[in-house]
Amino acid sequence: MRDDLIDEYSTTFDEFKVELVQGSGGVFEVMVNNALTVFSKRQVGRFPKSSYEVIKTIDDSLDERRLG
Repeated sequence: MRDDLIDEYSTTFDEFKVELVQGSGGVFEVMVNNALTVFSKRQVGRFPKSSYEVIKTIDDSLDERRLG
């Protein structure tokens, strides 16, 4: 499943480097361009509800000019 999510993000946002950074104990973060954390399981205490949750956060970051 993790590879599917990475493929989906990379396809949707091919101009950005989207990474799933794995930590210990099942914790992970979704990072864009090694600078912006768009989802952190450590911070929210759960997995994303869907890939849309992460994609919407990236879209919002673009709209707010935090990316690009």
